[in-house]
Order: sequence, then structure tokens, then C-alpha cells
Amino acid sequence: MIAPGAVNYAGQADPPPADEWEAVVIGAGPAGAVAARQLALAGRRTLLVEAKSFPRHKACGGCLSAAAVAALRSIGLGDALAECPSRETRAMEIWRRGECLRVPLPTGLAVERATLDERLAAAARRSGAVTCFGTSATVAADLGGQRRIVRLNDRHGNTTHVAARMVLAADGLGHPSLGEFDDFACRVAHHARVGVAATVDDPRLAESLTPATIRMVVGSAGYVGMVACAATRVNVAAALDAALLKRCGTPVAAVNHTLAQACRPLTIADGPAHWVGTRPLTQHSSQVAGERIFLLGDAAGYVEPFTGEGMTSAIQSGVVAAELAERGITHWSAELANAWQARYDRHVRPSQRVCSLLAWLSRHALAADVGFRLATCFPTIGALAARHVNFGHQRLGEKLP
Repeated sequence: MIAPGAVNYAGQADPPPADEWEAVVIGAGPAGAVAARQLALAGRRTLLVEAKSFPRHKACGGCLSAAAVAALRSIGLGDALAECPSRETRAMEIWRRGECLRVPLPTGLAVERATLDERLAAAARRSGAVTCFGTSATVAADLGGQRRIVRLNDRHGNTTHVAARMVLAADGLGHPSLGEFDDFACRVAHHARVGVAATVDDPRLAESLTPATIRMVVGSAGYVGMVACAATRVNVAAALDAALLKRCGTPVAAVNHTLAQACRPLTIADGPAHWVGTRPLTQHSSQVAGERIFLLGDAAGYVEPFTGEGMTSAIQSGVVAAELAERGITHWSAELANAWQARYDRHVRPSQRVCSLLAWLSRHALAADVGFRLATCFPTIGALAARHVNFGHQRLGEKLP
């Protein structure tokens, strides 16, 4: 049984048996919380498991693209989004070697990721999902009949096992919950950078940023993104070479080193901000579906971020994967795994390839110079790239046959 106090039963008078679920969703980020909510709304007994307790900080720039905002509103999560302090984003400035390229973006929002995740998890609870936070999950490689067995370990050292007709792994980079599976082994790119991020309360920094604009500063060993998410609060997120982080000693020092390379008189104060990091960013699993298991969000694969494409695919993946998982709860077939794999390959991987190209350009000075000049002379190039990255997964959310 799940340890007393570990589960929030969302006010249910008669919670379902603690060891039998129709769906277990692992990871309460945007992908997992949205999927759990959709399954609960469909009347499925759903357990949402998260390794950390809320509120929790994530290494994320907090940018929701126009497609992500539209997806949340389309499934009735507009109110949850409205509860998050936010600022509109309508453009991106790319700074490199003292020069600036401005690229228009479809209107999105900059939010604090910790607040967004908390609101989405609360929406899942209100819809009937049971939440189990501060608990890690490991999926057994062997099937237990027509179910998957999941081992839960809470912060007090208690271990229990639950069974589910469907498991949705949305536990982020490397999908640690699937460590017992060879089929889902994660391949990490040898050149993968590391993500670091913080939300800083700095009126000076917030005032220096162009309103409604994401600022991207490109250096020789990575890049830094900044955007105001409230009156005095700024999301700072960077993808940096591990060697730079090691040489500089702290995330804020590595970020400031990169900012200085763009010839901008701007630094991040080494104050009380809570900096968090990631595993290597560029990694993926060739397989995102198996028997009674779907991978979604960052767990399925990730490349270096630019303008919120990660959360776009996470939210839309949560909606579509939940619909397929509901079918699998009623009657599992390999066709469902094939359907999720095909959707992911068709609508998510192309946008990832564009991001990979942009990341490659940031590593090669000559190619970056040429690309920067072309985009400056022909603004349509940058606008088309940004639109493809932001809306490339739009059809992921099309109605399933």
C-alpha cells in the first residue's frame, strides 16, 4: 500500500484501491500533469507520481509558445494559466558579437515554471487524479499479466508496488523510471550541453530587457536566454558546455562569461537565486512506445531549447497520449504503440531537427556568421524558422482516427 500521507486523494470520499490503477503517470511536469488530468476527466483511475515535492524549481526558461498557450486553453486549462503571473512574448532578440537580430514570434507567454507546474498538477487533482509526490517510480520490465508493475519509493524509505493497465513515463531527461528496459535506452549526443536556469528578482535586469521579447545571447561555449516573467522577475536559462561550467565554477559565473562575449554591458547578480541544472540536454530514445507504456515530454527525447518548443510538445503529447492510453486501458493492442510512435516521429522529431541545426550553428563560428548575416539580410528566414519550431508539432494534437 502507498504510505499514509504520501497521496493526495483530491477530496475523494472513497479512494480507489492503492495498489490497482487504470493508469499510472510518472512525472508531474506539463506532459504528465496534462495527461493525468485528461485521463481522470475520462473517468479513469489515475495515479500521478512525482519524485519531488511542490513547489519545485526546474531548469527551464519558462516560455510558452503560442501553440502551447492555445493547447492549454483548448482543453479547459485557460484558468490555470491565468493564475500564473506572466508576461507576453512577441519577439526574440539574438545577440552575437555585439550585433542583434530581431525575430518576430507568434504571441506566447513567459511564466515561472514552478508556478505553472503547481497549477497544472492542481488541475489534475481537481479532475480526480490522485497525486503522490516526493516519491520515485520504477517500472518493472516484466509484465504482470495484463498490467505493468510499478515500484514506488517515498522519501521515508518506504517501498510499495502498484499495478496499472497503462504507464505514461513523463519523468524528464533520461526517463529514469524505465531504467530496467533495454528497449528504451537513452542515447546522449557526445556534444550535448548542460542546462542551468534560475528565476532572479532583479528590477535592474528586468528593466534592461526589451518588453515582450526573449533575449538570446550566443557565446562560444553556449547561449543564454532571458525573459521577464513578472514586474521585477526574470527567467534566466542557458545551454552551456560542461567544460565552461567547470572552469567558471558556478552557473552564474558561466552565464556572465557568455553574456560578456556578446559585448553587452549586462550581468546577472550573484544573489540568492536558486540555480538548478539538467542532465545532458541532447538525448533521445529511438523507441517512445512499448507494451502498455508510452514515453512523452522530455522523457521521449530532447534537444537544446530555443523558444519554448519543449513545453509545446509536452503539453500536446499529454493530450494525445492520454487519448491513446484510454483506448489501451479498455483494450490494449500493438496498434496503439505504433500509433504513438508514428505520431511522435511525424510531428515532434522534425521540430527537434530544426533545433539541432540551430544548436549546430551556435557551435561553428563561420557557419553562425553566415547564418546570422543571411537572417539579418532576409528577415523571413528567421521568422520561418521560429514559426516551424513553435508550430511544428501543431498537428500532433489533431483528432485521432
